[in-house]
Formats: sequence, structure tokens, C-alpha cells
Amino acid sequence: MIADPCALTDRQAAVLEFIRDYQRENGLPPTYRDIGLRFRIGNTNGVHCHIIALRKKGFLKRQRYSHDRLILADNENERLRKRVAELEARVAELEAQR
Repeated sequence: MIADPCALTDRQAAVLEFIRDYQRENGLPPTYRDIGLRFRIGNTNGVHCHIIALRKKGFLKRQRYSHDRLILADNENERLRKRVAELEARVAELEAQR
């Protein structure tokens, strides 16, 4: 499932952008506390609600066996897009050989 950016609220989009930027700069995703500090969310439950919404909408994935690790879903989508492009190129190549 490829996530639809139009499905996000402004706040959810800001949280997602923060997670992407933080991960790009630090090599790891932010903690709930990092997100809470950035957006002035007083407790981790408030952050958790945003994370759950982003997961339900397909923008984040939950890492297996880890309750607090955030995984950006578009990383996996990008791999899938590349693989599909490779397969389409291969099909086109085989059809051209006919």
C-alpha cells in the first residue's frame, strides 16, 4: 500500500517530516520524547496517538520485536518501486527479443 500524503493532517505531516529529517541527520529515528519536545506535546501518550495515526495511514511501520522503533514506510515502498521497475524493464527486454 502506497500512502496518500493528502490523508494527513497538518500536524501529522509535520511530525512525519520531523521523523524523516531527524533520521536523515542522526541515522536513527527520534524517540517519543524527542517528538514531544519538538511539538510541545506534554506526554508520550500524545505522541503515541500521532504515531498510531501515521501507522494506520501507511506512513510508518512498526519494527518487529520493538515497541518504540519507528520505521518509515516509504523506505520499503521505494525498494518495491525499484524492484517493480527492474521487473518491468526485464519484461520489456524479453518482449523485444520475440
